[in-house]
Amino acid sequence: TSEAGLNDGAAFPFVYLAIAIALSSASGEPFFTRWLAVDVLWKIAAGVGIGWLGGKVMGYLTFYLPKRSGLSETRDGFVALGITCLAYGSTEMLHGYGFLAVFVAA
Repeated sequence: TSEAGLNDGAAFPFVYLAIAIALSSASGEPFFTRWLAVDVLWKIAAGVGIGWLGGKVMGYLTFYLPKRSGLSETRDGFVALGITCLAYGSTEMLHGYGFLAVFVAA
């Protein structure tokens, strides 16, 4: 469900925080500012924004495009898989949380 996916997506920054703390203890480099700016602010904003935009665009193409274009029957599971792959892949290309984008697009 979308709720479960959003819960899992919200855990990503804290997993990356644990990794940053572990790496910082070994190297001694500061981590908090970069973690906050990149792993929290940018990656969440990219996941939500691209997921929302991708969901809107694919929803328009799937449900409102004239039938003569024949994108696919909306009952086909391939459309859902395609939307999932597009949301995930495009978000990961921009270094966001693709997992989060998939559930926002849904």
